[in-house]
Parts: sequence; structure tokens; C-alpha cells
Amino acid sequence: MPRGRPRRRSPSVDSSDAQASRKVLPARSSRGTRIHKLIGEEAEADASFWGQAAWQDDGEDDDYSTEAEEEDIVDSDFDQEEAPDEEVHDAEEEDEPTRRKRPAAGRYKEPIQPRPAKKVAVAAATKSPIATAAPIFQYVAPTVRSSTARKSSESSEMRRRASTEAAKLAAKHKKPTVEKTGNTLTQAQLLAEAVRTEVENIQSLQRLEQLEEEKKAESAAPKAPFTGSMVRYYSRIGAPKTITFFNTLDYPPIFNQPKPKKRISSQQQKINRLKLEAEAEEEDDEDEYEQKDGRQHGVLQKNTPIAKAVA
Repeated sequence: MPRGRPRRRSPSVDSSDAQASRKVLPARSSRGTRIHKLIGEEAEADASFWGQAAWQDDGEDDDYSTEAEEEDIVDSDFDQEEAPDEEVHDAEEEDEPTRRKRPAAGRYKEPIQPRPAKKVAVAAATKSPIATAAPIFQYVAPTVRSSTARKSSESSEMRRRASTEAAKLAAKHKKPTVEKTGNTLTQAQLLAEAVRTEVENIQSLQRLEQLEEEKKAESAAPKAPFTGSMVRYYSRIGAPKTITFFNTLDYPPIFNQPKPKKRISSQQQKINRLKLEAEAEEEDDEDEYEQKDGRQHGVLQKNTPIAKAVA
């Protein structure tokens, strides 16, 4: 058999069942005292904090206003145990579909404190800003130094000269263009031109071979030794090198220049001067010693017995 729609219980039956299953708690005088005590302590602490002189305002803010809220109302059955959620939900749907939700009873709510008054900043009339005229800057075109302008003009002149010379060289080495004529050579003319060109090539080759043989004969012949005057220059700067000049008139005069003196630093000059002074002092000491030694030697000769006998 097909399953039919379940039958819905009537509201009267549900309410009676809920009342029968609801358990009533025994009455107790100390029920809720602790929670009320905690709530009272928190309220006193908040009141003492917000009641300080720092939070007090001189006047009320006209722009801000609040409305007084409704005071929480505690139901008479607050101390009684509530029915299960499912049964209560069913009863609310069936009995009062538009029932307003009750506010939670016993919940602490902070008191609304008035907002501090807005402080309007009043600008002093004596400190009015003074409009100052902005300085006007006049643009000055950058100047070019005379040396820079001179260099730029020289470089432009050099470039102009180089381009002119290049154009002249290009015009000089330009190949002459042969104007094409409308007359075309025949086969006989082409053959005659080829024969003439072949004869010219053979003659040119014979001349080149003759010149080559003459050069070989000159190189193979013994050379007579050179008996004239010559100048031979030996250089040891870097790699050793020898240069021979057979024509003395072509000898460059730069090779006859005297050898440049070696540059001596001031410190080396001072050292050399001290050395010369020390050598002069040594020579003076030697002369003085020789003179003193000669005087002593003469005195000894006078005191000898032979010298006395002769006297």
C-alpha cells in the first residue's frame, strides 16, 4: 500500500503533552543570587569608571541626540524550566505564527554615555595669513663658453674640408662611362677583335719574361765591393740595430747630437753635495796629518846622535 501523508496532531494535544512532560524545579531562595551579584559588581565598576571628572562635559552636544531605550522586561516564568526546543517550536508555529521574539532576560547591557562635545577650532583674527607676492623668475638662456664654440667651429670646418676632399677624390677616380651605341658588331668583327687582342697579350707576356730574365742576370752577377765613404750607426736601444749610410751627405744630423745629461733629482743632488763635502774634509784631514807627521819627523831627526855630532 502506498504510504500516505502523516497525520498532524492537533494543537490542543501537543500543548497538553508539553505541559505533562514539563518538569517543575523546586523553589529555592538562593537561585540566581550569584549571577545578580556579578552583574551588580560589573555595573558598579562601569559607573565608577565613567563617572570620573575626566569624562564630564561642559555642555551638551546639540548636534547629537539619543533616544531612550526601552527597559528590559523579565517574564514571570523566568525561573521555570523551559520546554524542549522542538515542542516549543511546534507550539509557536501553530499558536502564534507572528509572535515577536522576546529579548534575552538577565543579559547585562552597558549604559549609554553621552558623547563628548565637539570642540570647534576658532581661528584667531590677528593671525590672518598675509598674501605674499610670488617671486617672478626670468629665464636666462644658457651661454656657451668661447673655447667650446671655437672647438665646435673647428670640428665643423674639418668635417667640411674632409667631405670636400672626398668628393674631389671620388670625382677624380670616377670611371668614364662609355656611351652605348646602337651599332652591334657582326661575327666577323668579333673574331677580328679577338685575334688582335690575342696578339697584344702575347707581346706583353714576352716583354714581362724578358724583364724577369734581366733581373735574374743582374742578381747572379758578382757585385763589386763598395769602396766609398759610408757611415754606420749602431743602436742598442731595445733590440740591437745597425744602420748603414753609404751617402754621407744623407746622414741625419740628429745622430750627431750630444748625449742628453741625466736629470738628477733634488734629493740626489743633496746626496752628491754631501759626498763632495765629506771627500773635501777627508783631504783636509790627510793634509793636516801629513804636515803634523812631517814636523814630528823633523824634531826626531834633530835629536838623533848623528845630528848632534854633525852639529
